[in-house]
Amino acid sequence: MNRYTQSIVITDPQVLSLVNKRLEQIKKSTRRKVTPEEIINKHIVKHLKAALIDPGNIYEAHRKELFKALWVMEPHICIYCGIGLSLQSATIDHRIPLSREGRPAMLDNLGLACHDCNGEKDCLTEWEYRVVKLLIHT
Repeated sequence: MNRYTQSIVITDPQVLSLVNKRLEQIKKSTRRKVTPEEIINKHIVKHLKAALIDPGNIYEAHRKELFKALWVMEPHICIYCGIGLSLQSATIDHRIPLSREGRPAMLDNLGLACHDCNGEKDCLTEWEYRVVKLLIHT
C-alpha cells in the first residue's frame, strides 16, 4: 500500500520537463519501470531528510548561486590538478566532505574542481586527496 495519501499536481512546465528528462535517463540506463511519482517522492524525501538532519543546510536550495559566487571569486582552475575549467567542466567540491563534518554552504569549504578529481576525491579532505595525488603521480 502506498504511504503517500495526498496527490501532488505539478503544473510548472519547467518541473515537468525535468521529471520527464529524468524518466528518460532512467529508461536508458535500466529496464525497471519507473513512474513520475516515484521520482518526485524520492526527491522530496531526500530533501526532507537533509532538512531534518541539518535545518540550516541551504546548499541544495542555493547551489546555482554558490557556483556563480565561486566562479567569480576563484581562478577557473581545478583546486587539485590545476587543469583549466570551463562552465561545463567545473563542479563544486567540498574541501572537507559533509560526511566528515564539513560545512555545506560555506564558501570557505567550497572550491571548483574538475569532474575527475571530484569523483576520485570521494570522502577525503582536500589535503588527504592532495597527498594521494602526489603518491599516485610520482
